[in-house]
Amino acid sequence: MVKSNAMILKFRPSFRRVLSLLISFYLLLPLFLLFFSLGVPHFSDGKRVFSSLNHILLQASLSTFLSLFMGFVMALGLFSLKKSWLKFFFENWILIPVWIPSFFVLIGVLNFCQNLFLFPFGMMGVVLLHVIMMSGLCAISLVQIIQSQWCGQLELAWIEGASRWFFFRRAGWSQIKGPTGTLALVIFAMSFTSFTIPLVVGGVKSSSLEVFIYQQFHLGKDLDQALALLLIEIVFLIVVSLFIRHPIKKNISHHFNQKYLSWRPGLFFVFLNTAIVLMGLLGVGKTSWSQLQQWPQLGDMLIKGLFWSFLIVFFTGVFVVGLQCLILMALPLSGFRKFLLGFSAPSGVMIGVALLVFEGSQHWMGLLKLIVAFTLIMTPVLYRWMVDQKFHSLVYQIEISQTMGASWSMIWKRIVFPQMAVELGQVAGVSSLWASGDYALSNMLLDKTYSYTQLLSHFMNSYRIELATLLLWPLLIMGLFFYFLWLGVGYVLSGKSFS
Repeated sequence: MVKSNAMILKFRPSFRRVLSLLISFYLLLPLFLLFFSLGVPHFSDGKRVFSSLNHILLQASLSTFLSLFMGFVMALGLFSLKKSWLKFFFENWILIPVWIPSFFVLIGVLNFCQNLFLFPFGMMGVVLLHVIMMSGLCAISLVQIIQSQWCGQLELAWIEGASRWFFFRRAGWSQIKGPTGTLALVIFAMSFTSFTIPLVVGGVKSSSLEVFIYQQFHLGKDLDQALALLLIEIVFLIVVSLFIRHPIKKNISHHFNQKYLSWRPGLFFVFLNTAIVLMGLLGVGKTSWSQLQQWPQLGDMLIKGLFWSFLIVFFTGVFVVGLQCLILMALPLSGFRKFLLGFSAPSGVMIGVALLVFEGSQHWMGLLKLIVAFTLIMTPVLYRWMVDQKFHSLVYQIEISQTMGASWSMIWKRIVFPQMAVELGQVAGVSSLWASGDYALSNMLLDKTYSYTQLLSHFMNSYRIELATLLLWPLLIMGLFFYFLWLGVGYVLSGKSFS
């Protein structure tokens, strides 16, 4: 019996190492496919490439600076809220543009602007949409950074008679510049590799590296140059991975007198971004319904598109949560955890181009490639955001159970899965919601006659933005339905006992 238990304890770590290697290989698969199938990278038109890169760097820098500035103003507005329920509401309110897919935010802003002023297509339009999407995330992150770094010291400086500017210049900035720099790097990387927004509103001149690479492959004239650009992006993502530290903890127990940092006018900007998006999405009038009646053949196209969208949304949630479960089975391994925390998933265009290597004219092949692409993109992000911190808190329980002779299957059924079920439900829900509003990858991997978002794009390009907004709602409702469905399943499973 003792020998049998010893063999089990020896086998399980080996099994987890093999599983962790297989998962790591799967996540790195797009990189291997690119460099073993597309030839030798080189620049045939270096002047045009570097001119476009300068344009892209300027766009990403402006997006990062303005998002951080607006985030700081919104953070000061959040500090002025005294009631906890109000603060909870507005902290979730400003994250709505981050939670919903970027394509939904894009259509909402375009519909809001069409009756007020001409939307600034080009670089300024891309920057504007990036700021609307990411300033709320910056605000929440800055609130957490300030609470964790300035607790107690700000009050002491105030009592000693120092002004807020003096404290910030002499002591405050040195304490938050590290986490703020990491946040800025993350926002810069998101802007630098943004795909959907620059693809739609970037204009003739590319406004992100993703679009520039996509155009090279789409035209099919210089694939080696496109591969060279992908190499630049890979190096950039590796550098970002080296500098990104462990994410800021969500639950911080430090508190201080927030009146020293409060600025009530900041509440206007807290309310503004999400209000623009929601007013645009809700701004559907009689014109859109009359335009809809002018397309009698639209019904069959919508039903077919929604059916394929249903399959994509459902199976994306299943695949992503399945891969997360395999990751949890392979943990805890310190090296594998470091890889997951530091790994920046390949960008959407990179994964899309890599999966184009697999040929197939069947519609289900495009569906499968799209779901695999979503799994590769969302898994590292959602692990860092929702899974790692909770699972890391269970490591002590796992070690005690192993010491007492519990098998890994029993630990998984009795400890890991019941306590992680809610987080896994959130992972499945968020991945389904994000998949419901995909535009760019569907454009690359799915037949246009089966893509619902391509139909919406057709109406946008023909200046029927209000009609596109109306037809957007079935997708949004579908995404929200699966989000709450998976979340409910997670809560139900967390309360069940597995034997």
